[in-house]
Amino acid sequence: MANATLHTVAGFAASATVLAIEERKGTKQPALPLAGGLIGVVGGKLPDLLEPATSPNHRRFCHSAVVAVTVGIATYKLYQWQPTDAWGEFLRILGIALGVGYLSHLALDLATPKGLPLV
Repeated sequence: MANATLHTVAGFAASATVLAIEERKGTKQPALPLAGGLIGVVGGKLPDLLEPATSPNHRRFCHSAVVAVTVGIATYKLYQWQPTDAWGEFLRILGIALGVGYLSHLALDLATPKGLPLV
């Protein structure tokens, strides 16, 4: 069963990994994986901040398959985006890290007996 510690570690690891791959593509920002991992921690905890785990049945819209697909598409679009300035690149990296962290949370919850609701 996924708990807060596991969601924290997964959010960090997933976001740091994706942004380490991004850094190897030539962004020349060596702190990118660490910074992205820390942002991913927030993303990994965000579903339970929006819908606190007060009971085993706490999963509603923010933990749903619809949100997972929406966040996944948005994160992929951000990954493809080629901003032309530093502010755009900052927003892109922030969005990717938050999105991957959020998705890591939903993936862990999906693997539990309760799974995720459709909506």
